[in-house]
Amino acid sequence: MSITMPISTIKISVLTTPKTTPKIPPKTPPIPPPITTSTTTAITTAITSKITALAKDRLFAPRFKHIGLAAMLSSQFCLAALSPGDLIITELMANPSAVGDTHGEWFEIFNPGQQAITLNGLQIRDQGSNLYTVDDADASIAAGAYFIFGRSADQATNGGLNVDAVLTSFSLSNSSDAIIIEFDGVTIDSLTYSGITFGTAGNSAELTASGFALTDISLIYGDGDIGTPGSAGSFIPPQAVPVPAAGWLLITALASLTFAKQRSRR
Repeated sequence: MSITMPISTIKISVLTTPKTTPKIPPKTPPIPPPITTSTTTAITTAITSKITALAKDRLFAPRFKHIGLAAMLSSQFCLAALSPGDLIITELMANPSAVGDTHGEWFEIFNPGQQAITLNGLQIRDQGSNLYTVDDADASIAAGAYFIFGRSADQATNGGLNVDAVLTSFSLSNSSDAIIIEFDGVTIDSLTYSGITFGTAGNSAELTASGFALTDISLIYGDGDIGTPGSAGSFIPPQAVPVPAAGWLLITALASLTFAKQRSRR
């Protein structure tokens, strides 16, 4: 007996081997050469030079301080871009005992930022007629450092004090007075004081976490007065959070300044 089946009902299966794509290992990106200190210095110098030219531009300079690049700018321009709190009054001696007021008065400021600040042009005044302007191109305060303004730089007559800038046309009253630090009309910090905390003979008043208080009697300087001029006392103000690498900040600042300059001239 023979069996016949219609051709249309016969199914033929063909086995095929699926194609596979060979895996290509990812390429390892090349490792850039290390950036040396000399390279970073050269880049920073070049960019700083360009920023200097932009900041001195007659048309662009008035807009410079409003760009908001304080953390990105070189130290010589931080003064123009300072905001309130970028410098802090941390200690003052209004009534020295070891020497007279005309030689021994002083006050101290602190830089809580991550960048040195040039102080040339900074103004210090009170609420009366006292006004002193820093006139020294080399005057600067390093990041996390202190700076002393005093009535005299002669350590033989000022109580053994190391003064960074000599105050002229400015004095501190024993009973009540004010210290106002500003630049171009912007108040960076100010202190209005009165009372025994500031007038106690031979004992400075220092900034603490809860305000100003008499410096601890164990902290003696120079010829015997109490204080810590130029160094931390019993309280250290907090410093700002570090900003990203200086090289990238300067590059970003340069790009922003150039763009702003082009817009200002359209």
